[in-house]
Amino acid sequence: MIPTILNNADEEQKAEWLPKAQNLEFIGTYAQTELGHGTNLRSLETTATYDPKRGKDYGPHPFFVPIRDPATHQSLPGIILGDIGPKFGINTVSNGFLIFDNFRIPRRNMFMKNARLEADGTYISPKHAKLAYGTMVYVRATMIRTMSNLLGRAATIAIRYSVIRKQGEIEAGKGEVQILEYQTQQYRLLPQVARAWAYEFAGRYTRKLYEQFLAGDFEVLPALHGITSGLKAVVTHQTALGIEQCRMACGGHGYSEASGLPQLFTYAVGGCTYEGENMVMLLQSARHLIKIVADIRQNRRPTKLNPVTAYLYKPTTTKCNFGQITGVIEAFEHISQRLIFGVFDKIENLKHRGISAEKAWIESGVDLRLAATAHTRTFIARQSVNGISEMKDSQVYAVLKDLLELFLFYEILECDGDLLFDGYANGQQIDYAKNKVFQTLQNLRPNSLSIVDSFDFNDRELNSILGRRDGNIYQNLLKWAKASPLNKQDVMPFHHKYLGKMMKDATQNKSKL
Repeated sequence: MIPTILNNADEEQKAEWLPKAQNLEFIGTYAQTELGHGTNLRSLETTATYDPKRGKDYGPHPFFVPIRDPATHQSLPGIILGDIGPKFGINTVSNGFLIFDNFRIPRRNMFMKNARLEADGTYISPKHAKLAYGTMVYVRATMIRTMSNLLGRAATIAIRYSVIRKQGEIEAGKGEVQILEYQTQQYRLLPQVARAWAYEFAGRYTRKLYEQFLAGDFEVLPALHGITSGLKAVVTHQTALGIEQCRMACGGHGYSEASGLPQLFTYAVGGCTYEGENMVMLLQSARHLIKIVADIRQNRRPTKLNPVTAYLYKPTTTKCNFGQITGVIEAFEHISQRLIFGVFDKIENLKHRGISAEKAWIESGVDLRLAATAHTRTFIARQSVNGISEMKDSQVYAVLKDLLELFLFYEILECDGDLLFDGYANGQQIDYAKNKVFQTLQNLRPNSLSIVDSFDFNDRELNSILGRRDGNIYQNLLKWAKASPLNKQDVMPFHHKYLGKMMKDATQNKSKL
């Protein structure tokens, strides 16, 4: 609500609405998605009409719309609203439906910071066509750090559990070991910690870009829209997968609601569809990249390169060098450049064969998705390097450097096929990356508990018996189970009604035989 007012209201509107919103004199929500349309904003069917005689479609615009009587809280005449019912998760958040039936609002209730509508019906266009999308960009930028937080929570729970949980002997006669001693457990969990930090650094930089936009630097908007679309898709997807890895790493206990992991998963996986379905987000990011490549092919170069996409203007590297962090970043850039320029050429070839630009785009959708994913991965990697370089404490830097290397080389292994595809890397270099992952796992293992403790989540935030800071897991699992309503009586009513009768009938039938 408040970000929408800040982004879209003119000074007069801010003076009227912002203090009331900040003082909770009214509570609002951002309502946009329709039952029939979500991602395709230009096809939204809710219509705001000022003068039907001179009506003209000017595209999506934000409005400040009261929906309830401030005194009685009753819905206003012409407003139909309610709750949408239970969801897969996040059921503590009230998601509702809203229907307008010839509902009237004052002209000045159209947000007028960017576009304006005068009393005589004169429409004044915004300086940039995408300025009205500021709230969406804000939410997507915020989601990156939210997902980092969720993944950090899941990793904290799973690593604390893995330190308490002992299972099996590594050396006969020396007793059972913490399950975190197993390389497979480390390989599952520690990369999630590394990714949580990487997403935090990416989120911080994205926030800086957004603040530039708020300060009036509209030139940053295309790159900001492009990268937040890609980040939203990649980070929510990887966070959901990462939390699921944490859950499975906790065995059967992780499947219990007591672990707190199912709630984290349903929260994170919802992010794959709310605020834009991920596949569509990647295609939006790809559209921005294709426009840049079109300029490069036409030898058009902006006077000031945006840092997010500046690498696309560089000659691609051809020699793999994993011995330096800069070499790893160059490897990610190499993949991105090959995929982005490759899909651009594919689209152009389809168009030259007489296929329309729209159909060529549709037929290249999978390759566009891969290109946008590679670009987003490159961005996250670069911001992780930049973020860690700012650390002043040498001990903190040493630990974060191990996490950085784990993240970078783990991601290299995730896309090793792309590096081998065109001979940029060979098998020995991929083995080097794999061994770097194993080495960083060993380096991080002694500090793993301290690393997740540094997230500083309290027990209330984690809401997990497995992730309790005091480590009293087993006692509290039993206590939690005993508190189940099913344990309030020893013999449940259904036994007398169903099971007891069934067992008695089975015994009688057997005796007859």
